[in-house]
Amino acid sequence: MRGFRRFIRRQRGEDMVEYALLAALISTVTLSAVMFIGPSIKPAYYKLEDAVRRAAAAHFPAHPGNDGGGTPTQ
Repeated sequence: MRGFRRFIRRQRGEDMVEYALLAALISTVTLSAVMFIGPSIKPAYYKLEDAVRRAAAAHFPAHPGNDGGGTPTQ
C-alpha cells in the first residue's frame, strides 16, 4: 500500500488525467465489443450452459431428500 501511495504522490495531475482518459477509453472499447459480439455468441453460450447442466446432473444427481429446487422436502 505504501508503494501505491508513493506512486500516486509522484504523479502530477496531468498524468492522472491521462490515466483516467485511458481507463475510460479502454472501458468504452470493451463495452462496445461486448455489445457488438454478444448477440452472436449467445447461442454458443446457451449450448455450453446446457452441456454443463446435463453433465452436472449426470455426475451429481439430486439428493434423495431434495426436490431438486434447492429446498429440502418435508
